[in-house]
Amino acid sequence: MDRWNNKVAVVTGASVGIGKAVATKLVKHGMKVIACARREEKLKEIAVDINKDGPGEMFPFRCDITQESEILSMFAFVKEKFGKVHVCVNNAGLGAVGSFFSGSTEVRKFNIAAAHLY
Repeated sequence: MDRWNNKVAVVTGASVGIGKAVATKLVKHGMKVIACARREEKLKEIAVDINKDGPGEMFPFRCDITQESEILSMFAFVKEKFGKVHVCVNNAGLGAVGSFFSGSTEVRKFNIAAAHLY
């Protein structure tokens, strides 16, 4: 998996479950992982644990993907620090009350935007 060394990944929903597992695996394959979630302290704890084993590195970043300004801030950070993204794992879960077909499009719009803004 040397092809992933020093590549950049963004993983949303990285503080628990599948997102945490994906971020951990990508770091173990040498990637620089911007791990995003609302719980920054949890991300920092995970980063301490993951980064000691390398060879990649996790960069915790607080981001609520329901807030467009936070999505833009996260991608501005990524662009400034790394220049590009090679992999984007849009894993953060969102919940909405009501029927999928009759509900507001706002939640769905931001879920899609997180994958396409950069």
